[in-house]
Amino acid sequence: MGLWYFFKGTKTKDSRAFCAARKGKYFTKKEVESWASQEWAGKNAATTKATIFTLVGGHGCKDDLIPVSKELYDKFNK
Repeated sequence: MGLWYFFKGTKTKDSRAFCAARKGKYFTKKEVESWASQEWAGKNAATTKATIFTLVGGHGCKDDLIPVSKELYDKFNK
């Protein structure tokens, strides 16, 4: 697993606030892992620091976390 991620997804009227706040942004692995301790509507009960990378926003989530290079992360997090 990489150390930097892009939250890929399209905002829709049905997007959860959790997902909408992250779409199109870049995050460190530590930031992504920290989300597992948060609560939100639709969160999958199996969400942990390890599973957040595949379960992302929870039940029915269509978003993805895409590993990216440090250079790409740095470029968009100035």
